[in-house]
Amino acid sequence: MTAELVRGQNQALPWTRLEIGVEADRALALGAVLVGEAGHALGGAEGIALPGAPPPPGLAAPGPPGPTHRLAVDLGALPSAATRLDLFLALPGGPGAPARFGALAAPRVLLLGPGGEKAAGFAVTGLAEETAVVAVELYRRNGAWKIRAVGQGYQGGVPALLTDRGVDPETARGLAADAQAHPVAPLPAAPRPDPEPVALPSPAGPADEGARSGPPPAAPQPVPDAVPQGLPERVPTAGPDADRVRIGLWGAPRSGKTTYLAALPLAAMQHQRHHGGGWHISGMTEEANAYLSQGMDLLTRQRAFPEATMGVREIAWSVQGPRKKRKLGPGRRPNFVLDIQDAAGEVYGDGHPQQAQLVSLLARSHGLIYLFDPLGDAQRATESFNFLHSALTLLTAQVRNRGGLVDGRLPHHVSVCVAKFDHPGIFQPAAEAGWVTQDHEGAQLPRIPRERGEQFFQWMCDDFRGATARLVRDALQTYFDPRRIAYYATSAVGFRLAPQHVFDYRDYVQEIEADGRKYLRTSPGPINVLEPLIDLEDRIHRETNRRGGKPW
Repeated sequence: MTAELVRGQNQALPWTRLEIGVEADRALALGAVLVGEAGHALGGAEGIALPGAPPPPGLAAPGPPGPTHRLAVDLGALPSAATRLDLFLALPGGPGAPARFGALAAPRVLLLGPGGEKAAGFAVTGLAEETAVVAVELYRRNGAWKIRAVGQGYQGGVPALLTDRGVDPETARGLAADAQAHPVAPLPAAPRPDPEPVALPSPAGPADEGARSGPPPAAPQPVPDAVPQGLPERVPTAGPDADRVRIGLWGAPRSGKTTYLAALPLAAMQHQRHHGGGWHISGMTEEANAYLSQGMDLLTRQRAFPEATMGVREIAWSVQGPRKKRKLGPGRRPNFVLDIQDAAGEVYGDGHPQQAQLVSLLARSHGLIYLFDPLGDAQRATESFNFLHSALTLLTAQVRNRGGLVDGRLPHHVSVCVAKFDHPGIFQPAAEAGWVTQDHEGAQLPRIPRERGEQFFQWMCDDFRGATARLVRDALQTYFDPRRIAYYATSAVGFRLAPQHVFDYRDYVQEIEADGRKYLRTSPGPINVLEPLIDLEDRIHRETNRRGGKPW
């Protein structure tokens, strides 16, 4: 039986020799990139398989652009430094070729075993203006290989896709031109039927005509539609009273954005235990639900961290909360659709090929959750300011050009989260400096009081981190209205708790490393993960009401 994968879902590979098949209603180019630990193509152009070029070890050469493909892969023959194999589809150039994937029926990718049996399939849906897409990836984890359905599109085409994997932009453009200019394989022609004899009149006259004309022609058979396989998907709905809130998630590479998203539904479930009043988060699409369930499984059952986001993606979740008490009236029950713009931290960097796409999404957002990672900020490769200022400048220009600035500043509401509060490199200095208070009930968790969040961030920038962190603070307070910024000390996984399920300062470190991978010692207990989102929605809702239905 063929397993139908949804975007983000993975499946173990039982063989080392396999084939990747492609089925489409138009000619597409197929290519592959061998990726190493740093997320870059191995050996630059030498790690890329394109039509008409010598392939890397372990891969067959892709055929010319066509509606179907079969690419043979020998995982055992791949270079030992390869940790991932990205397989991508691209629109070929030339007259009459489609200009974007959104104009085509969804192509389908198949995982085929050594005997050609179909083991898994993935319909690459949800594309619009993109001209290239990473369809699936084969990746190695703890010595075992898996396949993951990706579906990450690139409006900048193959050059943007390759540049995102560390290929020099000029080289990427040359490789893309070679691949997409390769002659297109023609669509297979339908067999031509033998001509039928012409019926001649008979001397017997019209009375015998029916007997001589033979059986009536068969009725024409319907042509099957080129549609994605799997269960039909209903129109998403979150109820007639649901608002739509667009939130951008911002942060430098490895600041914990993906783990933050994975922890959101868990934080929603645990909210009632700590604060009273339950919150519920569900996906608006099959893909969004799969993302939620896989993230929950990783954190709670496997006690592992999710892999970092690649490129840019949009996720839509339905969020319902408890009714909020008011002095007058019954109060409001939060019920909104959360559109999250999630992007790899590298996309925020100056000159990244997907930066313009990301900035356009942020310009349409109502609010931003900004994750500031003090540990990553101390590393030159992940200094926070390098992945903030350039995108802020472009964002301001785009919002200004459409007349959206408010008193010369960006109109967004912002939640600034000091990430990884559970890490001893952050928590211990904060405790020793007197910023931490501890609950006296329940799990007796330590925390930074909400009313001291801004002062804690100021201390983090002035005394704990220094020059680059101060630049981050100054940029946030220059480009955004300081009255629209709230501050939190956040941990997506929380602290390790003692067997009595209480915090123990002698042994609170949650993260451990085994077999080259990071794990959690106990079940996660997110801290200030849901709260920044709840606060953003409430602030946006109140301002929307003040402005007669417009957030700004």
